[in-house]
Amino acid sequence: MYVEHHRGVSHSIPALFLWTIFISVILFGFFPAVSLFHLIVWVFIAVVMHVALDVLNAYGTKALIPFTNKWISLNFIPLFDPFFFLLHLGGLLLWIAGFHPQPVFLFVCAFSVLYIAFRYAIYLLVRKRNEFKDHTDLRNSLTPSIRPLVWDFVIEREREFNVGRISFQSINWIHTFKKDHEKSDYMKLTLENQNAKHFLANA
Repeated sequence: MYVEHHRGVSHSIPALFLWTIFISVILFGFFPAVSLFHLIVWVFIAVVMHVALDVLNAYGTKALIPFTNKWISLNFIPLFDPFFFLLHLGGLLLWIAGFHPQPVFLFVCAFSVLYIAFRYAIYLLVRKRNEFKDHTDLRNSLTPSIRPLVWDFVIEREREFNVGRISFQSINWIHTFKKDHEKSDYMKLTLENQNAKHFLANA
């Protein structure tokens, strides 16, 4: 439920500008000597980067409101990525230690872009694996793990779902879930559950 609402209107196109104004006004109150124009520009860049990174993970956002209400997820960055966290934490610590912020965060941004490109390249390579392609009957979904070379997957077939884990070394079939008829009592009860409704709203 939190993700459904947090990443909805709050991550939309109008919200980019509202968050920029809100955060800039607060920061300017603490640092009135800075250039307000530069502050607004950098806060806007930070807000856009935040939403863009959320689009790259499995949950995604409704980033294109008001043009569409659909969830948008490119799904090749994990929800929490230790590399991103440590990279930005390191940049913050260097800044606090007295290093000039411009080269520090230029380095952080450059490595962030390279890492995103690396993750996407791995994603494309994994999707091309023959073991994965040969078992897709209806549709499939890859979900990134915190390890760049390891991905979880779900494959939908006519009568079942297959889940497993795939890497460059192997494909591990973990479990098979038989499909139940959508009008069965079990399915009706499941779809009436509030948690299931929130989950499907993000699907």
